[in-house]
Amino acid sequence: MVMPLAGRAVAAVIGGLLVLVSVSSVTGTLIVSRSVSSRLTQWVDRIVDGAYQLVLARVADYRRRDRLLATQAAAVLLAQLAAWLIVAYTGFALLL
Repeated sequence: MVMPLAGRAVAAVIGGLLVLVSVSSVTGTLIVSRSVSSRLTQWVDRIVDGAYQLVLARVADYRRRDRLLATQAAAVLLAQLAAWLIVAYTGFALLL
């Protein structure tokens, strides 16, 4: 299947934007010393927080809730790393 030139150009522009979003989110989170929040970071944080709220709604025991909430920060970091990789990989794939 041959893709038209206009479709390739649109895919390349979208891919470039995805790569820029990923790079700016990584830079803002890991390199800049002040608080910088990107939409990608907020999006991942809301998804992980929502998942934890769904799980914690069924847990009544305080100790078990505390153990589960102790893992939330690590889950956010791992999800953020996965999101950066997925967005960058998708962006570079569209560029190609």
